[in-house]
Amino acid sequence: MRTIKEDVESLEEIVADIPSDFSAKEKARMAYIELGKNSFYNTKYKHLYGEPQLEIFNETSAFIKPNIGVCKKFTRQYMYILNKIGVRNVEVSDIPDEFGIYHTEVTFFDDDGTPHKTNLAVDLSRIQSRSKTNHFAVDTISEEELRRIDTKIGYISEHKGYIDDYFSEIREMFSSYDLSESERLDMMFKILPKFFDIRQMGEDEQIKSLRFFIPKVFGCTNTSIYRCYSKELGEEHYYMKVFNEAKFGQPPHTTYKVYDKDAKEYVDTDYANLEEKGLIKSTQKYY
Repeated sequence: MRTIKEDVESLEEIVADIPSDFSAKEKARMAYIELGKNSFYNTKYKHLYGEPQLEIFNETSAFIKPNIGVCKKFTRQYMYILNKIGVRNVEVSDIPDEFGIYHTEVTFFDDDGTPHKTNLAVDLSRIQSRSKTNHFAVDTISEEELRRIDTKIGYISEHKGYIDDYFSEIREMFSSYDLSESERLDMMFKILPKFFDIRQMGEDEQIKSLRFFIPKVFGCTNTSIYRCYSKELGEEHYYMKVFNEAKFGQPPHTTYKVYDKDAKEYVDTDYANLEEKGLIKSTQKYY
């Protein structure tokens, strides 16, 4: 059975993985998913302004693990793969701002010449969580056909679908338990690896996925997620504030989890520890 690789060494490896007898749509989709599995958005980018931001924007070097970048880099890499596998494509860009920065994406053409819009940079979190994508040929390829293609390329299978396919089942299961917010969140982290592993995701991708899954799927509506950045920190950090409502014999209380960058998982912490690390003063509430 064909599978999508999550640890490629080069763009050429992705090119070699794509069968020559696939249709243009199938080739473009496999390239999109495999590149997306192995690419991570630069979390510093949106915190910078002017020349420092432009430097990141213009960094379009060859694939180097980890493959970190922004839209321009991913667009150029996707176009490189498409050109190598014989899928016609064009770059589509916005008007540059005063520093020469703009958003850019790719439109590819299938075998009959039909154009299909793609935007890989904003689909990375969806791809790395094995979700339905939101920015690949949305108006030009039906959900049914895309599911057939995704099964063929190994993104999903007949026995393991998109994570979206299990939302109702997860919600129903969680609603049957009388859990505190902290208990609900701990159970979520135990169940998540059955669907995707946040340790395999980029930092931007995992936080975007959790922002959706925590309240919408697992029902943790009293959990807030924070992104922290300052010039002193030099990089983003993440933590969760979890409010537990009063239960019989237990007063309301708040707990915290922080993202451990080495272990690539969320661990228990407290407010004093977050304050000591300088995360509180540099916080932006994300959800």
